[in-house]
This record gives sequence, structure tokens and C-alpha cells, in this order.
Amino acid sequence: MTVTEDSVQDQAVGPVLDQSPPKCSRAPELEDRVMELERLLYEANRECKQQRLSHIILQAQNNKMKKIFQQKEMLLEASLADAQQKHQKAQETIFQLEEEKSELTKLVNTQFSRELEQGEELCHSRLEIDELQNEHEQKQEAYSTLLLEYEKMKKELTHTKELLKASLADPELKNQKALESISQLEEEKSELMNLVATLRSTVQEQGEELCNCHLQIDKLQDLCGQSQNTTSVLLLKYEKMKKELTQTTEVLKASLADAELKNQKALESIIQLEEEKSELTNLVATLRSTVQELGEELFNCHSDIDELQIKANNALLLENEEIKKELKHKEEVLKASLADAELKNQKALESISQLEEEKSELTNLVATLRSTVQELGEELCNCHLQIDELQIEHEQKQEAHNALLLEKEEMVMELTRKEEVLKENEQKQEAHSTLLLEYEVMKKELTHTTELLKENEQKQEAHSTLLLEYEEMKKELTNTKEVLKASLADAELKNQKALESISQLEEEKSELKKRENEQKQEAHSTLLLQYEVMKKELTHTTELLKENEQKQEAHSTLLLEYEEMKKELTNTKEVLKASLADAELKNQKALESISQLEEEKSELTKRVNKLRSTVQELGEELCNCHLQIDELQDEQEQNQEAHSALLLEYEEMKKELTHTMEVLKASLADAELKNQKALESIIQLEEEKSELTKRVNKLRSTVQELGEELCNCHLQTDELQDEHEQNQEAHRTLLLENEKLKKELTDTKEVLKEFEEQQ
Repeated sequence: MTVTEDSVQDQAVGPVLDQSPPKCSRAPELEDRVMELERLLYEANRECKQQRLSHIILQAQNNKMKKIFQQKEMLLEASLADAQQKHQKAQETIFQLEEEKSELTKLVNTQFSRELEQGEELCHSRLEIDELQNEHEQKQEAYSTLLLEYEKMKKELTHTKELLKASLADPELKNQKALESISQLEEEKSELMNLVATLRSTVQEQGEELCNCHLQIDKLQDLCGQSQNTTSVLLLKYEKMKKELTQTTEVLKASLADAELKNQKALESIIQLEEEKSELTNLVATLRSTVQELGEELFNCHSDIDELQIKANNALLLENEEIKKELKHKEEVLKASLADAELKNQKALESISQLEEEKSELTNLVATLRSTVQELGEELCNCHLQIDELQIEHEQKQEAHNALLLEKEEMVMELTRKEEVLKENEQKQEAHSTLLLEYEVMKKELTHTTELLKENEQKQEAHSTLLLEYEEMKKELTNTKEVLKASLADAELKNQKALESISQLEEEKSELKKRENEQKQEAHSTLLLQYEVMKKELTHTTELLKENEQKQEAHSTLLLEYEEMKKELTNTKEVLKASLADAELKNQKALESISQLEEEKSELTKRVNKLRSTVQELGEELCNCHLQIDELQDEQEQNQEAHSALLLEYEEMKKELTHTMEVLKASLADAELKNQKALESIIQLEEEKSELTKRVNKLRSTVQELGEELCNCHLQTDELQDEHEQNQEAHRTLLLENEKLKKELTDTKEVLKEFEEQQ
């Protein structure tokens, strides 16, 4: 509120008319005080403008950081969605791999059962071949005995021929002997006929047995067709059998050539599989090294995060200590300024007492002016205190904002690291997809090898009579079982070690989580302490505002009293005018004093006008200060609301980040578990691949041995065929000789008949 010029003039002129000229020693001090107050107001306005500008800049930076953080969150959500999709694809591929693994295990089991059945069939075929060989040897022995008997009979026939010749030379003497010899010859002829019949039956039986052998061989090979029935004519059947044997040998040679080509292809495919196995092992080693490096990087990241948190806590503690020191320094400065103000107030009171002694009315006016000036000074001090408090609050907010910025930067760093981890996971998933492609190629090659193995099995079933003995297979199976048991024991040990390492990593992870939770709790406690300090400062500011309101009320009461005093002064003016009229009549000497008083009055009026103008200016500045204080309070409230909103957003972002951290940790743990499962499945597949390669090698060896046994069988069949041909040739010679003997017997019978007729 401002004071009018008339009231001030009336207040200044009334007491001056009756009193002596006052002393004007305190006016320059008032002017200096007014100048200081103006300077302080200018500085306060400038500082407020600077604080507004800094607050606007900070709000713009905060909005930018919010936008960047929202973009990062969108990117993280997109990357998490991609990671989840890739994870689902990896699960589907693993499920497919497990199904393929089950199918492969079924195929391996079927192959194993087939190998066992083939071994049993080999044993039976070996036993049958041994029995056939024994029967063939027995028949050969019987045939040799028959040949010996035939030679004996031949010798006897030659001897009889000689006797007949001798008897023909001496017909009369030897007629009776001829009759006896004829009877003997007829008996021997009957015996020879019986022997020839037995020989024919034995030859037929041998031919039938050979046919049966060939039929059994054809049945075992599944290539020679149906067996032919034994015929009575051995020559024609033998030629037909010879032709069929030549055809079968050619077919077997062609099948062996195909088998050798397929074996070569199988060897090449096995070599490729071994090369791919080496590549897979290298890839697995690289994956293990990358997993170890990732584990080390995670550990380093956690250690770096712990160090950064410790450094941030230390920096916050140092900043808090510096702020406390500055606050203490400002309190000391304020105490010193208050002491100076009290000293000045005491001096002012002394000067007021002197002025009251000199001129009571002027002292009252000056006292009122001083009281107004003191109130203005106190209000300015309060303004400065409020500005200092606002500055302290602004500094604290800046520190909190800086801490938030640091935490945001750390969160951005963590997000970048997590993005790098996600990129590395994507690279791993790409490597896993390449492995899956390679696995599918291997699967195709394995299917091709299984088809080749099926063809070989068919050939083995065709040549089951020529497989290895069951005992060797049993030994090899026992060896493979022992090897599998040893490999299973090693795998169990490795699994135990892996489980122990996983448990250790989980314990370390739990400890790190505990540390992070403790650090978060400490940071939360520090934020709560800061919040309580801010709350106390706000209560203090509210109390100061209440005191300012009380002072304003006191100022309003003083103004009312000033108006009452003004009315009293007007009354006193009228009384003084009456007294002056009386005094002009009574005292002419007072004119000189009046002239002097008028001169002093002019000076005082000038000074009063100056003081009035300064008071008006101070009033205006006070109004402006009050307006600025109101604006600052509004801005402070807005800043507090914005700060509270920022804190809420910060807490929400922090919660979201913790949630994302937990989700990422869970996803990383799931990815690690899935990688471990994938590694275990790859190891199992490698073991199964090694087992399959071993079985393929065994099958290859068995195929080679079967080829050798086929060669041996062909040699045996050739030998049997040679022996059979020799037997047939001998049989033919026997038949020819038998026919010759028949002819000779008929000739001898005719000769004997002619001889009898001649007699």
C-alpha cells in the first residue's frame, strides 16, 4: 500500500510550525539504506530469472530424456517380442529334434534286433551247411566204396573173359565149366544189376541232395528263384543246373559290384559325417567358449554395476556433506547479518530517542518512516531468506535431478548392455539355426545311409548263410555295451559337474540379487530422508508465509492508526492556525524564525518528498516482491508437483526397469537353461552319431566279411560243381562200361547159344 503526498505533507508541516529547526543527520543513512534495498531487490529479481531459465532448461532436458526412454522401452519391447518368437521357434526345433531322435532310436533298435535275428539265422545256416557238408562227405565215402567194388567186379569180369577164351579153346573139356561159369555169371550179372540199381539210386539221391542244397542256397539268397524238381535224366538236368549256376554267379557278381559301389558311397557319406561331426564339435566348443565368455561378462557387468552404485552413493554422500557445509555457512552469514541488523536497530533506536528528545513530532514521523523502512527491510530479509531457501531447494532438486540423470544414464547403459546381450543371443540363435540346418542335412544323409543299410540288410538276408558267427557278434555287442556304459558314466559325471556349476552360478546370482536389493533399499532410504528434509523445509516456508501474513495484518493496523493520527493532525492544524493568529498579533519576532523555519521547511519538504518517493517506490517494490514471492511460491508448488510427478514417473520407470530386469534375467536364465538343454541334446546326438558311426563301421566290416564269405561260398560251390561233374563223368563211364559189359554178355550168350546149337 502507498502513502499519499498530502497526508505526508500535512504530517510533516503540522509539527514544524511550532518547533525549532530539527537536525538532519539521519537522512543520508536512510537514502543509503534505500539504495541497498533497491540493489538487493534487483539481484533477487535477476536470480529469480536465472532460476526460472534453469528450471525451463531442466524441464526441456527431462522431456527429451522421457522421449528417449519411451523409445528405448518400445525398442526393448520389440526386442523382447522377437526374442520370445525366436525362443518359441527354438522350442519347436528342439521338439522336432527330440521326435527325430526318438525315431532314430527306434530305427537303431530295429536295426539291432535285425542284426540279432540275422546272427541267429547265420548260426542256423552254419549248422545246416555243416550238416550238408557231413552228408556230402558220407556220400563221397559211399561213392568211393562203390567205385572200389566196381573195380573189383571189373577185374573179375576180365578174369572171366580170359577163362571164357580158354574154355572156347577147349570147348569139350570146359563145357561143364562154362555152364557153371554162365550160372555164376548170371548170378554175378544179377548182383551187378542190383549194384547198378543201387548206384543209380545213390546217384539219384546225390542229385536230389545237390538240388536240395541249391534250393536252400537259392532260398537264402532270394535271387535264384524257385528250385527245379529232380529229374531222372542227370545229364540234361546237370546242363540246365550248370547254366543256372553261371547265371546266378553273374547276378551275384553284379550284386557284389553294386554292394561295393554302395559301400564306397556309404564310406564317403560316413567320411562326410565324420567331417561334419568334427565341425559340430568345433561349433560346440565355440558355443561353450561363448557361454563361458558371456558368464564372465555377466559377472563383470554385475561387478561394474556394484562399483558404479558404490561410487554414486559416495558421490551423493559427498554432495550431501558439501550441501550441509554450505547451509551451515549460509546460516552463519545470516546470523552475522542478523547481528548487524540488531546493532543497526539499536543505533536506530538511539537516534530515534535523540530525535524524540529534540522534536517529538518529527521523531514520531521519522519513527513511523523508520518502522516502515524496518518492516520493508525485514520483508526484504524474509524475501532473501525465502530466495535462499528456494535456492537451496532448487539446488537439492538439481542434485536429485542430477542423481536421477545419473541413474537414468546407468539405466541407459544397462539397456545398451542388455541390447548387446540380446544381439549376442540372436547370434547364438542364428548359430543354433545353422546347426539345425546342418542337423537336417545330416538327418537326410542318415536316412540315405539307413536306406543303404536296408538294402545291405536285404542283401544280408539274401546271403544270410554266409554271415559271421553269433559268438563274435555277441563279443562285439558286449564290448559296445561296455563302451556305452563307460560313455554313460562319463556323461553322468559331466552332467553332475554341470549341475554343480549351475548350482554355484545360481547361488552367486542369488547373492548378487541380495546385494542389488540391499543397495536399492539404501537408495530408497536416502530418498525417504531427502523427502522428509524437503517436507520439513516446506513446513518452515508455510510458517514463514503465515508470519508474513501476520506482519501484513500488523501493517494494515498501522495504516489505520496512521489515518487516525492524520485526522488528529488535521484537528491540531486547526488549533495551531488559531494559535498562529494569536501569535502573529502578539509576537512579530516570530517572523524571522518563521522565515528560517520556512527555509528549513523547504529543505525538509524536499527531503520528505524524496523520502515519500522512496517510500512509494519501496512500497511498489514491496508489492512487486510480494507478487514475485507469490509467483515463486506458485512456481515452487508447480515445481514440487512436477517434481512429485517426476518422482512418481521415476519410481514407475524404476519399477518397470526392475520388472524388465527380472524378466530379462528370467529370460536369460531360461535361455541359458535352454542352451544347456540344447548342448546336452547336441552331446547326446553326437554320442548317438558316434554309436551310429560305430554300427556303420561294424556293418561295413560285416559286409566285407559277407563278401569274403560269398567268395568262399562261390569257391565251395565251384568245387562241389567240379566234384559233381567228376562224379557224373565217372557215372557216365560206368554206364558206358556197363553197356559194353551188357553187349559182351549178349555176345557171349549168343556165342554160347551157337555153341550149344553146334553141339
